[in-house]
Amino acid sequence: MVNIDNIIKKSEKYLKYMPVLYALYLPLDFFIHVYQVNEGAIAPFVMNVLDLLRVFVIAAFSFYVMKTYEDYEEKIVKHPGARLMTFAGASFLEWIFNVMMSDAYVEAYSHKSFFVVFGLLTVIGFYMEFRAFYSVSKMCGNFIIFCWLGINGLLVVRCWKVYINETHDLVPLIIFMVAVRAIIRAAIIFKFAKKQAVVEDTSVEESSLEESETEDVPETVEEDFIKKLNGMLKAFVITGISLGVFLIIADKAQLVDFRGIEDDYSSKHCESLKNSDIVLPYKYYNLLSAKEGAWTEFTHFSDYKEAGKRALHPGYEYVDDRYMVLYDGVEEGYGITDGKGNWLIEPKYQSIRTDYYEKYGVLILRDYSLEKGGTAVVDRDLNYLVSGYREIDIVNEKIMVKNYDWDTHSDKCGLYDLNGNLILEPKYKKIEIRNDNLLDVTDENDSHMVLDSEGNKVDVSKIADLNADEDDEDEN
Repeated sequence: MVNIDNIIKKSEKYLKYMPVLYALYLPLDFFIHVYQVNEGAIAPFVMNVLDLLRVFVIAAFSFYVMKTYEDYEEKIVKHPGARLMTFAGASFLEWIFNVMMSDAYVEAYSHKSFFVVFGLLTVIGFYMEFRAFYSVSKMCGNFIIFCWLGINGLLVVRCWKVYINETHDLVPLIIFMVAVRAIIRAAIIFKFAKKQAVVEDTSVEESSLEESETEDVPETVEEDFIKKLNGMLKAFVITGISLGVFLIIADKAQLVDFRGIEDDYSSKHCESLKNSDIVLPYKYYNLLSAKEGAWTEFTHFSDYKEAGKRALHPGYEYVDDRYMVLYDGVEEGYGITDGKGNWLIEPKYQSIRTDYYEKYGVLILRDYSLEKGGTAVVDRDLNYLVSGYREIDIVNEKIMVKNYDWDTHSDKCGLYDLNGNLILEPKYKKIEIRNDNLLDVTDENDSHMVLDSEGNKVDVSKIADLNADEDDEDEN
C-alpha cells in the first residue's frame, strides 16, 4: 500500500521549486483547456493526465506555504497552506468525477448536470485559492493586495454575466482577465518566496545552535500543522477514491442517471454509437471530456452550428451493413468508415448524400470549395465514378455535373451515365433532361440544340413530325 507520509518526506527537498512550478503550470493548464474547449483536438486521456499533474502541483505548493508562512496562531483551516490543500482536494475530486464520467462510464454528455458538479468544485477551489493568496499578499504591500482583490472581483462579475445573459461575447475578456490574474498571482508568489528565502538564510545558524543545546525538542506548532495537513491530504485521497467507486457502482447499477435527457440530440447520437458494435476511427474519440463539455455549455459554444465543428454532436448515418457515414470533428469533414476503426473514404467532405444509394447504388461526396478534390460520385464498392466538380446531382438517371467558369462568369454543365461514362463534356451553359430522355442543351454561344441520351444531335423537325403523328393517333 502507498505510504503518503514517506512520499511527502522524500519530496520535501523539491518543495523549493514549487513556487515557480505553481506560477507557471496552472495558467498553462488553463489555456490548454481553453484550446480544448474550442478545438476538441486533444484526447481526453491527455487532458486527464495534465489535470492530475495540476493536483500534485497545488498539493505540493500547499506544503511549501505551510512550512514557510509562519502564522500558526489561528486554526489550521484559516492557514493559507490548508486553504490551498482544500483547493487541491476540490481539484482532485473534480478529476475523479471527470475520469469516471468521460467516455468509459457514460454514453452521452449531460453538460448541464455535469456543470453543477464541476461548477461547485471550481467555485470552492477558486475561493480557497483567493483566500490563501489574499493572506500571503499582505506580505507584499497594499498595491498587490488591491490588484488581487480587484481582478478576482471583476472575474466573478464577468463570469456571472456570461452565465445569466447566455452569451459568449464576454468569454475572450474573461480569458484575458484570467491571464492578468495569473500574472498578479505569480508576482505574489515570487515576492513571498524571495522573502522566505531571506528568512531561511538568517534562521539556519539559530536553528543549528538550538539543536546543539537541546537533545529532546518537543513537537513544534509547525510540525503539528504539517501533520494536520497530511491528514487533510489523506482525507481527500480517500474521499476521491470512494467517489470513484460510488460513480462506477451507481452508473452500472443505474442508481443515478448521469446521462441526461434521453431525447437530447447529443445523448441519442453518442449513446447509440457507443452501445453499437461499431469500432470508430481513433481520431473520432478526440471528443471533449465531461469537464470540457460542461465548460463548453457554460461558454455557450455548444449551440448547433458551433457544436458541429467540435464533434459535440457527432453526425453519422448507416449506408448499409458495410459502410457508415461519419463526421470527424477534428478534420471537420464527413467520411465513410467500415465500422472496424478504418476510414474507407477520408473525412474531407462537407456532406455525403445517401438518398440515391438504394435506387441507383451511388453516393455523392460534396466538396463545393474544390479544395480537397471537389464533389465526387462513388458506387457501391466506393469506386470513384466522377470527381473534381463543384456540384453534382442525379437527374433522370443521369449524373449532372457543374463547374463555375470565373472567366465568363457562367456555369459549365456536363453529363455522365450512372456508370461514370461521359455523355457531354462540361462546357454547356445549361442542360435539361426531357421526359422523353432527350436533352435540351444551351452552349456557350447561347445556341440551343437537342441531343439524344448518347450526346448525338437530333433533328428537331423529325421530333415535331413524330409528336404530331402521336397526337393524331391519340385523337383517333
